[in-house]
Amino acid sequence: GRAESSPVVWLEAVILTGGAVCLAAVLVLIPAASMIEQVGISLFIAMLYPVCDVLMLLIIAAQVGLRARDSSWRTLVLVVAFVCFTAADLIYAEKLAAGRYEFPVFLNVLWAAGLVCLMQGACLTRRPAKVVASPHIGRRSSLVLVPAGLVAVMVLVVPHPTERIWLVEIPALITLAAVAMRAWIAIQAANAATESYRQAITDELTSLPNRRGILALMAASADT
Repeated sequence: GRAESSPVVWLEAVILTGGAVCLAAVLVLIPAASMIEQVGISLFIAMLYPVCDVLMLLIIAAQVGLRARDSSWRTLVLVVAFVCFTAADLIYAEKLAAGRYEFPVFLNVLWAAGLVCLMQGACLTRRPAKVVASPHIGRRSSLVLVPAGLVAVMVLVVPHPTERIWLVEIPALITLAAVAMRAWIAIQAANAATESYRQAITDELTSLPNRRGILALMAASADT
């Protein structure tokens, strides 16, 4: 069956999505004001497609890093799909920038291959999640959550050449709030684990080391 959701899963989903939105803001929205005047609205829209494809690849990679998605054939097929879309959209944007509005055969083949892989990935059966969300922040999770928070901070710090700053800052503030709440949950879990360990190695009445605590002290002394 499907694994039950938890606040940790939802917080990490908010951080992941918010980080992707902030990254899109850094790559697209912030330089949009000057870029539209230089390249025109049609080329600017064409450039949005490969950016969105890359963002989808980043989201899939982040899901694997957070263990919200397993490393299966389904994930591989989705990655191949968005790689094909990215290559095709980049080639199309390059041709449009050169003033050539044409669709070569290999370009249509890339789009078709990406669409087939995308449908195949959607139709493949997804295996149930085997890893239960932990309140602790592991090494793999930190590789995703920390960059998402840094990108959100970058969005808030970097000057915006657009008047609608709130369109960029609101996702960044939501992402930072989710990062702070996720860190608080991790700290609470670490404190609870420390207290549980202390109770496991001490006597409840005397607060002196029990048999397990004495063995732990002897093992620590032997190691030193």
